[in-house]
Amino acid sequence: VGEAVDEFERRLRGGTSFTIALEHASERRRPLKWLANAFFNATGLPSTIHIYASAPGAQVLPPHTDMTDIIVWQLAGHKEWRVCIPGSERRGVRARLASGLRQLRGGRRAAAGRAGLAGGGAPEAAALDDAQLSELQELRKRNIQGGTVYAEAEAAGLGCTSFHMSPGDVLYMPKGAIHYALT
Repeated sequence: VGEAVDEFERRLRGGTSFTIALEHASERRRPLKWLANAFFNATGLPSTIHIYASAPGAQVLPPHTDMTDIIVWQLAGHKEWRVCIPGSERRGVRARLASGLRQLRGGRRAAAGRAGLAGGGAPEAAALDDAQLSELQELRKRNIQGGTVYAEAEAAGLGCTSFHMSPGDVLYMPKGAIHYALT
């Protein structure tokens, strides 16, 4: 096991990043099974666990959407996140999202999506929350399942904001919100 850890650390220092996806945590993976069970017991929702180990300066995934709502728990290191809510540029949500994040940071939590950001701008935008705007963008892309990949330039034109996550921070991201992280 020690040699595997040394190789893992060597590759991270060399610029390699890793993604581990556990669709079903088994009893053999006791801490991860406990986490999946605790989430299910708290919410009634099944979960998968994805672990990202990113090399310094890496962008592991391109701007994309997820097929489900996600919760990110920053365990170690730091990440710069960019979140783009389609349609939010019409209602000036950038400042409100940044303000909401600053207020929530006191409790060591960050949020994208449902941070009390409704109002302002075009009537159709004001009537939809950020999660609904994100879903509408997936429909425009003819991808109701989600999981759309974007070029950075395309994502940047949709009303984006950036924020920093540190160990212990938690992030909620609604299905369809375009996002990516840099280490």
